Amino acid sequence: MSTVEVKELSAPSGFDLKIAAGKTLDLNSQGTVKMPAGSVLQTLSDTHGDFVNISYATSSYIEPHSGYRLVITPKKVGSKIRIEYYVNLCGDIDNDSHNYMNVQQKIVSTQSGTSATLSETGINTIDRGGQSRQRHTVMMAVLTTTSLDPITFSYQMRVTASPANRNALFSYGADSYMIATEIAQ
Repeated sequence: MSTVEVKELSAPSGFDLKIAAGKTLDLNSQGTVKMPAGSVLQTLSDTHGDFVNISYATSSYIEPHSGYRLVITPKKVGSKIRIEYYVNLCGDIDNDSHNYMNVQQKIVSTQSGTSATLSETGINTIDRGGQSRQRHTVMMAVLTTTSLDPITFSYQMRVTASPANRNALFSYGADSYMIATEIAQ
């Protein structure tokens, strides 16, 4: 095996640099690789199909299911991680009259023991009175990495209702899923 050190590789005008058939260009085994801005460094995803019935108890945010988290270990400091949650919610499943049911959502990141809210709905995802309402909701946030420690993303919701014995149904009727994408800057 030989080592050739060059400052820059270039192809003649009208040609592309190519790797010979059957050969591999290994950019990760030695040194580092600088990807151009906008390059996807990694993507993780998961699906949650378990139906969860959230009973009204308090107006505090709760995590409906601990399995609805993504843990990503950043590849580069200063990259951006875009987190997306696609959540299927339904308010109650009866047809009697209620004063109201409100569901609000947020995305929380936790890294090295420190948690932060990345995105929070300031509006009611479900605002109902008298019938079931199903919502396919999307929550998105972007985080700039500051270390290579793993980051846990979680989805949280809070339910307020009157009367207080109403339920919010998480992953009701369809799976909910989440995607995290790390992007070079």
